Amino acid sequence: MPTEFTPETRTITADDLAPEQQEALDKLVSGTGNVLITGVAGCGKSTIADIWTASTGVAPLVVAPTGIAAKNVGGATIHSAFGIDPDDEDGINPRDLILSRRMQKSLSAVRVLLIDEIGMVRADMFEHMSRLLQMAHGKRAPFGGVRVIGLGDYWQLAPVVVKEERAQMQAQYGSKQGWNFLGYEFERCEFDTVFLTKSYRQGDDAAWADALNGVRDCAPGAAEKVNSLVRPARLAPKGTPWLCGRNKDARDRNRDGLAECEKSTRQFFVPEVTGDIPEQSIEDTRRYELRIGARVMLTRNSGSRQGGARYVNGSLGSVDAYDKEVEVWVGPGPEDMETVPAIAIKLDEGGTALVPETTQNMVEPRLVDVPVLDKKGN
Repeated sequence: MPTEFTPETRTITADDLAPEQQEALDKLVSGTGNVLITGVAGCGKSTIADIWTASTGVAPLVVAPTGIAAKNVGGATIHSAFGIDPDDEDGINPRDLILSRRMQKSLSAVRVLLIDEIGMVRADMFEHMSRLLQMAHGKRAPFGGVRVIGLGDYWQLAPVVVKEERAQMQAQYGSKQGWNFLGYEFERCEFDTVFLTKSYRQGDDAAWADALNGVRDCAPGAAEKVNSLVRPARLAPKGTPWLCGRNKDARDRNRDGLAECEKSTRQFFVPEVTGDIPEQSIEDTRRYELRIGARVMLTRNSGSRQGGARYVNGSLGSVDAYDKEVEVWVGPGPEDMETVPAIAIKLDEGGTALVPETTQNMVEPRLVDVPVLDKKGN
């Protein structure tokens, strides 16, 4: 029998879900083991998780590898939830695991961990999360005995591994890409996997859904099929984001867009560059020009005590004003606040963010030797 719920807000029955979706929901509701829900884009992975939590009252710790993904599912980034510094030059180092009192209290209360976009989570990050929860719960079981629910598609975005890390990933996990399913900790999780095959995001447009799945599957003729269904670039509505294959093309389009903005006000930012950084990595960072109305993408998350609307890495908006101020947290104490100059960004999702006028240093990446976990988690 399919799981049926009748909460006050909505009724979930077999009529609302396809059989494969109902199977995934039943595994979440009736089981206690780890579950991996994967499949094509738009197949309802996040929707099933929403139904599960809304209908049962389960309150998992929801995390995702990027700010924009975390915001989409109402969760936190892995770095934020587990107290990992994304700017640490030494990267992830399981040999130096330290839990603050606050993080110990936070993680010890976790009973269920939901990882969205799990395909993007690197193997070393996956194992690091498990080690931290093992410490918090005092158990050697994977993730300290916390139930793990994974959502994502390993055929979409891969984990981000820079060139300098690939040899190390190859040595540790047998893949330069650092897939988490190649690590021992993933194997120890013994996920019960459900693969969803039907995409609902494109509605009744079967041709477009089929074309996108062809790209996902690297099917012969997929590119030609997509090209036959898209509009010419000249018909794209104003403000449509452009994906460019070359930096030069992106710079040219950004320059053209900037020229259409208000010309009376502009600002320049010159980040400090240290270390042996390839020339092509810094050519776009020597000077930034901003104008009122300029379209921007934010590449940092807002601070936990920062004023203005919240934003994450990937938030989109337009420059609204200069000469603003915002309070930012600069130390461990509640009194460690500092007022700094800020730029007002009107966010697409609503609200105005106050982004500190800070420069981002670029430093030479450093590698660390991360020990491989055995099948017992040692």
